[in-house]
Amino acid sequence: MRVSVVDGLTYRVLWSPECLLYRGLCDCEPALSWQADTEDEALDGIRRQVRGRAPSHPNPPEPPLG
Repeated sequence: MRVSVVDGLTYRVLWSPECLLYRGLCDCEPALSWQADTEDEALDGIRRQVRGRAPSHPNPPEPPLG
């Protein structure tokens, strides 16, 4: 497993024996992943996906009124 911290986000690249590919993951976006032939391609792919996605919770929810 390869772990990289970029811009304060933790990314992991794991080997998937089921798919015979590397799988890139980001701790802050567990629903996203990227599969590729190499570790570098998997890391680059998941970073592009995360950058292109709006934050899941851009602002904290406001408390109910009343």
